[in-house]
Formats: sequence, C-alpha cells, structure tokens
Amino acid sequence: MMKIVGHTMGTPEATLHEAIDLFAELGLDGIEIICADDYGCGINLATTTSELADIRQRATDVGLSIAGLVPYTKDTNHPSAAARDKAAADLKRAVDIAVALDCPGIRVFGGHEVPPTEHGIALGWLAESLRQVGEYASGARVQLNIENHMDTMATSAEMTMAIARAVGLPNVGVLYDQANLAFMNSESYEMATALQGPRIQHVHVKDFYWQGADRIAAVLGMGIIPWAAIINALTDLGYNGCYSIEYERRWYPNQLPPPAVGMKQCLDFLRGTQRQQ
Repeated sequence: MMKIVGHTMGTPEATLHEAIDLFAELGLDGIEIICADDYGCGINLATTTSELADIRQRATDVGLSIAGLVPYTKDTNHPSAAARDKAAADLKRAVDIAVALDCPGIRVFGGHEVPPTEHGIALGWLAESLRQVGEYASGARVQLNIENHMDTMATSAEMTMAIARAVGLPNVGVLYDQANLAFMNSESYEMATALQGPRIQHVHVKDFYWQGADRIAAVLGMGIIPWAAIINALTDLGYNGCYSIEYERRWYPNQLPPPAVGMKQCLDFLRGTQRQQ
C-alpha cells in the first residue's frame, strides 16, 4: 500500500497544528515538516522538548506519522571551516528533533552549487560534513536524504549519487524529486530512477508546466511530470517509502488552489495511480 504524506510547504497560511489536523481530515498517512526559523508552519531549531512532545502527540492523536523533516542548511560545503561546523551542528540538531518526533529521516541539501573549477574541493568538504552528521544520525537510527535540487551540488541524479557515494554511509541516501530534475533539464525519470535505484529513501511529488519561459506550479496530473509511470518504475525497483505531496503553495500561492482543495486533488490523483498498478 502506497504511503502518501503531506508536506507543510502546502500550508503556509496554517499553524503546524492546523496542518496536522487538515492532513488527517484529507486522509493522508503522515506529514513532512519544514524545519526553518522563517516559516510559521514548521519547526525551528530552538523548539523546546515540551513543544516537540506536544507536536508528536497531536500527530499521534489524529493518526499521522511524522515522515520527515526538511531543514534548509546549505553551508556543508562552505569554504569556511567555521561555517561548515555550524551547518553540521544545525543538522545534528535536526537529527535530535527527528528523534524526539519519532521521525525516520531528514532532507539534506547537497551544499551550495559551485563553479566547475571548485567542484572537487567542494565535494570533499560536503562529503566530510555529511559523513559527520550521518555518523551522528546513524546512532539515532535516522536517515539523511540528499535531495535532487537546484542551486546545490545535487543538480542531477548522477551528481546526487556521486555525493552519496563520497559520503559512503548506508544511512545517507537520496530524496528523489523528478520535478526538480525536469526543471533543471537533468535526467529523464527512466534514467533518474535507474541511476538512484535502491538509494532512494523518500520521494517528493509535485507538478508544473511551462507557460513560455515561466514555470507554473500545478496540481498533480495537470502538469508535465508523468507520475503514473514514475510510480510504476519505483514500484518495479521495490521502493516502499513515502510519497510526499510537496504542494508548492509556499512559493506560488497565486498559482495553486487552497490546500484543502488542491492537496485533496493531489491525493486522489496518487490513489488513482495506485489502482492502476
């Protein structure tokens, strides 16, 4: 059975408790929570133990699992050792929060994007930082998932896998985002799933289409990403992790309907692809 969760990117107007309640009402299986100081529908690194216990209890009460945390730390390949140490410390704090929430994994960025001439040394810094955090997370049984993402070093499936191999830890895998790869004109879904294969630990699901040179966010099934085929490919690979509806209302509030409407449409679409399998 496909496990479908909601991402709090889709609920920028809500509090986190309101998002938990909404996702339960929609019939989602879990929630993925942004971990950032500048976003109301999320958790910040200074959240107290009692506040985390309250969040965990609220999710438990309505039958949601907490499927992932989404920190935005990127200085893991910064030229400054002090900046890298701060980034690693912030990610370790995110691991601690994941443990408090009984959350199995966190999204990590592949550092900052760098010019080709700086690639080698930046990859070394990045791998060292993520290895340090990954070893810490391993002791807590938390997975780190490197997302295919623009403006990082993970701008292709091939490069994401190169980072994961450089880190060299079994609990450092891939967060697969085909919409990001399509936006960056990187690999097709056939190549991306083949390259990343069993290292895929989590999947972000969103859609968009082009209007001239502009990227327009869309409800699932109304854009250009062939999600039914992607889900079939992942099923063939044995993927049994979460599909997280990364409804981009945080960034594109005027392009998407309210989450009670649009995220429900996304959920129905995903359940429809499940019936086709």
